[in-house]
Amino acid sequence: MIKFFRHIRQNLLHQNKISKYLVYASGEILLVVIGIVLALQFNAWSTNTKELSKEEWYLNNILDDIHYQTQSLDIIVEEYKATIIAAKSILKDYYNQKSFIGIDSLNSKLNLLMYAQFFPNTNNTYQELVSSGQLSLIKNNNVSLEVIDFYLYTADIESVFKNDINNVFYPQIYPVISNLVQVDIADFLQDESDVYLLEKLPPISSLIEKKLENLSTRLALENAIKLKILILSDQLTLIDEVKKGAKELAVLVQKELDEHNHK
Repeated sequence: MIKFFRHIRQNLLHQNKISKYLVYASGEILLVVIGIVLALQFNAWSTNTKELSKEEWYLNNILDDIHYQTQSLDIIVEEYKATIIAAKSILKDYYNQKSFIGIDSLNSKLNLLMYAQFFPNTNNTYQELVSSGQLSLIKNNNVSLEVIDFYLYTADIESVFKNDINNVFYPQIYPVISNLVQVDIADFLQDESDVYLLEKLPPISSLIEKKLENLSTRLALENAIKLKILILSDQLTLIDEVKKGAKELAVLVQKELDEHNHK
């Protein structure tokens, strides 16, 4: 093809047809320009297509993260509610009987109070977007800002949970309760031969009862239970706020994905 155009150009020059040559040269330049423009447009289209595909992949993964986090929070909510019921039950019986000794299933109820939950901040997709510098892939600024705001908020909530656990639960609650219970691992046993681990030895039970007769011990346990209720109640409020934010973000992200599908 190049030889063909060169041959035409040489014939026009040889025949001294300058005007026709200029027209031909202009046409040749125009073809080159059109070719370059088409190539640039194709590259731009290809890039936009790849970026759109990546954006949809990230948005879908954000939806998956939100769904998983919400499920995890639902489980925590049920555990917290059961723990609060057990804690209030202990205090109610204590105030009625003026003693912790003889409270029904005291050991089992105190076992529920011995566990703490870290906040399940499921933000893998968001962290990848940030670390890879690809937040700009989310073209809708409103969606992008809502994603950022939500995960900054959940990071704050995660810090609150960690603070409660590290500065209140382990220093002030766990040491008191763990000193007055026999740890129950019934839910974790898988081998029937380990059934001996469930036995509650009478001498140990007597030792715990003797400790519970001490006024200082009773005060420490009462305060520990109240602190546990306060922490869980506060965290339940925070979890409820996170779930509402997650639901709103999920709706926004899904709407953006739906608009992509209609383009």
